[in-house]
Amino acid sequence: MAKFIRSDTRVQNLEYASSWKQLAEKERNYAYYMSKASWAGALITLHQISYEAPLLFCIFQAYFADKNFEELQERALAQVAGLTEDDWKKFVTYVAGFYGNLSNYHSFGHMKFIPELSEEKFWGILNSHPKADVDGAPIKWALQTCVHLVNTEVFSYEAPYTQINFPHEGGITAFFSRNMTAEDLALCQEFLLSADAVGKGLDILNTRVFKRSEAEFLLTVGSVRTDGNCTMSFKGKTFVVEYGEFVDYIREMNAWLAKALPYVANETQHTMLQKYIESFETGSIPAHKDSQRAWVKDKGPVVETNIGWIETYIDPENARAYYEGWVAIVDKEKSRKFQQLVVNSESIIPQLPWPREMEKETFLAPDFTTLDIICFATNSCPLGINIPNYDDIRDNEGFKNVFLNNSLGSYTINAV
Repeated sequence: MAKFIRSDTRVQNLEYASSWKQLAEKERNYAYYMSKASWAGALITLHQISYEAPLLFCIFQAYFADKNFEELQERALAQVAGLTEDDWKKFVTYVAGFYGNLSNYHSFGHMKFIPELSEEKFWGILNSHPKADVDGAPIKWALQTCVHLVNTEVFSYEAPYTQINFPHEGGITAFFSRNMTAEDLALCQEFLLSADAVGKGLDILNTRVFKRSEAEFLLTVGSVRTDGNCTMSFKGKTFVVEYGEFVDYIREMNAWLAKALPYVANETQHTMLQKYIESFETGSIPAHKDSQRAWVKDKGPVVETNIGWIETYIDPENARAYYEGWVAIVDKEKSRKFQQLVVNSESIIPQLPWPREMEKETFLAPDFTTLDIICFATNSCPLGINIPNYDDIRDNEGFKNVFLNNSLGSYTINAV
């Protein structure tokens, strides 16, 4: 994986104008509010990848807040010694890469990328902002508060600042503290699987863990409510459980979900959204599983969407899930063709070149649709998805395959 993102990398626009025109007003409102909910929660992902990602996000948001791009470029070229047009392009490329990956680590491969210009020029550009010295300006706050906290992490390219991995194996992660050993992580997993933890409604998916001392761990749970806070003992260690992590993001996300409720297409979608809201309010993974049960039953919706702690790729243990939310519109003609493939799947699968034992005992035909993505609010946009990831639901109730048609270009042409 490249140390830099090349400045000739293209940014792909996700085109969905023709699909959008096919939507009724009610469907457009549903898609809009679900998109707002998705992006409200996406800020969680920053905190799950690297410690510097949320602060870099604040710096870039403050720098580009007024959207005066030409003025920013002119000021930087005039004030930063030796800065060239090519340097400016490399700065913008790095920022685009950061937003595209919601961090300074590649979403695929999990290797770090750094700015392809000197530290002096990079920070010089940010300090050349017209409001850098204006009291009350977001950029002044960001420069004074955040820069010194991330300066090392932005440019360092040696262990542990090269890849997302276990800290004790020379990598970084924001899912657990850097002082966690392999033995600590195994103990935390054992605790979360224990009868006492399960009885309290805990699940590893929406947690992070921090080692306070050799005898105590802090386990945080993403939720709005904090009435589940407790202290528990397990194998001679103390586990302090604190709900309410990411409360501001989740509260806003739930507010948008509530606004989407009047625009659902059917009772199944209504149940799905209610369970989303309950899950995010309380931190309950069982409630989220219920939302996915409803989602699987919602066959062939015009507007397809899913949201929550979904995938576990970023966690070095592949146990904790990172947030993602997405909204898409069905491409009716292509979906019809793919669905016919699903109909024929029972006769096709036995002809595939592997033993019957490698297949599930009972094949559950998925709901297969081709979609045009409106938003994919996390650290990447894949080409397709096969969810939910809860095995008991997949095995007994079904799942969906979705092909994200308008993201295809990013996999055929080099893109951020």
